[in-house]
Amino acid sequence: MRVLLFALTGFGNKVLDALLEKSCEVKYIVTRQEKGPFPYYEEENLGVYARKKNITIYENFTWDEIEKVIKDFSPDLLLVSTFHRIIPDNILSAIPLCINIHPSLLPKYKGPTPIDWVLFDKEKETGATAHFITKDVDCGDMLIQKRVPIEKNDDKSTLIKKLAILSANIAKELIDQINTNSLNPTKQNMNEATYYPNFSKRNN
Repeated sequence: MRVLLFALTGFGNKVLDALLEKSCEVKYIVTRQEKGPFPYYEEENLGVYARKKNITIYENFTWDEIEKVIKDFSPDLLLVSTFHRIIPDNILSAIPLCINIHPSLLPKYKGPTPIDWVLFDKEKETGATAHFITKDVDCGDMLIQKRVPIEKNDDKSTLIKKLAILSANIAKELIDQINTNSLNPTKQNMNEATYYPNFSKRNN
């Protein structure tokens, strides 16, 4: 299976390893150029890590460049595991399957910084949810959801580590389901949905 991965350092490293373990062909990764070490815990920059595996990285990119990658590579799956930009419709429509792994228990904690907010709200658990990407962010039908407890001593760095590993396990299960045509989408209950803005702008 050919996979085009959109991801950032941390989650992206673990999910990339999961895809390679499942014998996926990952020739390109779309990410961002970090200004320094990943700020939450020590982790090799995803771009550096992937280049060691002979994967081409797009950090400072245009969407026209990504369109060309899609035409050349013809990916079967676009997989997102934390990303900093909204992916435009013309990119999504060019790939048969587009799936995001969101680090919360959807439909709760939609939005760009759910990890900050679950800690702020002193939640007892969180998790990650694989769902189809739609025009409405974090609203697509759910495919896989896994939970993880939030311990008293957890901070942002420890929780990100837990969720990165959880996301990698979801990615492996997702690939198995795609390969066996056994995806089982479940609609989100929007009556239970919560959305949180960027945590850094909470006082604005």
